[in-house]
Amino acid sequence: MLPSGSFHPNHNQFYLISNIKKSFTGLDGIGKLNSPNRQNRLVKLQDPLTCAINRLRGQAAAQSQIMVRQLMAPDSHPKTVMIVWSPARQSSLQEKVKCEYERSRNAVGRGQRTEPREVGEGERLESPPTPLRFLREFVSPNKPCLISNATLHWPALSSWSHDDYLSRALSNDVVSLHLTPNGRADALVPAPSTSSSSLCFASPYVHRLLFPEALRLILSCGNANSSGTVAYAQQQNDCFRSEYSALAADCEPHIPWASQALGCLPEAVNLWIGNHLSETSFHKDHYENLYAVVCGQKHFLLLPPTDVHRMYIRQYPAAHYSFSQDSGQLKLELDNPARNVPWCSVNPYPSPETKDAEISQFPLYFNGPKPLECTVKAGEILYL
Repeated sequence: MLPSGSFHPNHNQFYLISNIKKSFTGLDGIGKLNSPNRQNRLVKLQDPLTCAINRLRGQAAAQSQIMVRQLMAPDSHPKTVMIVWSPARQSSLQEKVKCEYERSRNAVGRGQRTEPREVGEGERLESPPTPLRFLREFVSPNKPCLISNATLHWPALSSWSHDDYLSRALSNDVVSLHLTPNGRADALVPAPSTSSSSLCFASPYVHRLLFPEALRLILSCGNANSSGTVAYAQQQNDCFRSEYSALAADCEPHIPWASQALGCLPEAVNLWIGNHLSETSFHKDHYENLYAVVCGQKHFLLLPPTDVHRMYIRQYPAAHYSFSQDSGQLKLELDNPARNVPWCSVNPYPSPETKDAEISQFPLYFNGPKPLECTVKAGEILYL
């Protein structure tokens, strides 16, 4: 189950995330289609009601077999799994649609539950799985999995908790530090007065500086002597192997059991360093991610791909923070030339003042099944 969105405030301070693509035939890059007939080989990501209606349409076909997904064995080509669907003849069309709708929801774990759902025993492993089990039970059905005791052998788990070690190892390395007024980078914020929209998609101000100074700014956020600006090292684009290569010996270059199951090495490895104020806004991600926390913890909310409609993805004007030399503060400006960014409209943690209005505005999210919740701690890996 790939997440339609994830929202995860983190609490001190280091985590690695590897982006991996499945080696399925019909995939070009991450989640991109390279065949006009892919819907005949791999189930299309749709909401449950659409899936139910499509199943009913398929009943009239000469062949009542529906291709639902591809499975990849470690040593073979993709296999297509066929199922036969035979609905009860006496039931009405409405009953059939309802039955298939619930069946589709339950297939992705989105039954009629309204309480928060924590990661269960079937989704939590106490030790790394074999490649075959990982592929069969989690990769093929797109199901998230939390693996404990996954990185206890990494030197990083002991050495990265010491600030002086990191400062010495990266003493001469320049890194990218993302700055915002509130810790919400790449998120929806109130738009500048010059915009016709009430909200905009704001990118952070990226400051290039030596790592020891970057670490000092991250750790000082929220203190009485801080400037009010929240610093978050969240550069992507394979930053661990470029900006933080001096730390490469402290952890494995890839996760062997995952690489074998997926049939490829990580496309990108990123190191993110934050504090209790750092947040990642609700979003959808087409990557296969292995998320390893080295120090601290990070909390996730996860939705299945079939729930993407509940995120209310809309177009918002793009903006960015810049540093004002006059005021010494960050200033929000609209991008020039103007452009729009599609982004999730839902804030899963609305303030008490706006909660009722947001529930009314986004009923599919707030009145629907609760997301899967997961807190990843040091030494654990989350597959999503």
